[in-house]
Amino acid sequence: PGNTMFLGMAVMLLFFGVLMLIPVIAVRRHQKKCRVKVYGKCISLVPPDWPDDMPNPPYYPAYEVLYNGEVLKLVRTLGKDDGKVEIGKEYELYIDPENPQNFVNHEDNDIQWDRVYYSVGCFTGSIVLFGMYVITIFLTI
Repeated sequence: PGNTMFLGMAVMLLFFGVLMLIPVIAVRRHQKKCRVKVYGKCISLVPPDWPDDMPNPPYYPAYEVLYNGEVLKLVRTLGKDDGKVEIGKEYELYIDPENPQNFVNHEDNDIQWDRVYYSVGCFTGSIVLFGMYVITIFLTI
């Protein structure tokens, strides 16, 4: 009974580790599609479509760029807002040529490293618990 608890906890930690990496992988795939360099000026900070009573909502930067002779307004909604973008400043952006509304500002759109660290912790804990499971099996033989 005790050794199956170690195995169950190891599987749960492995599952949570993989679950936390899914958004990181989605961000990386998004960044790889965005490969055309343009320059855009941050024109405002836009709140997300959240309920009005949400305390301290993040504000996402809106950029104005010129692409293929057309002025586009791009609003970032992927990643996390940590106040690195200033209104009025020009930034190097990379857009997806197939869908110009998809873009990346490499200065601002970092990988969510906290999720990577949590995943590594879950994987490490899973290995330790699996090791404890194996040890308890050999001790009972």
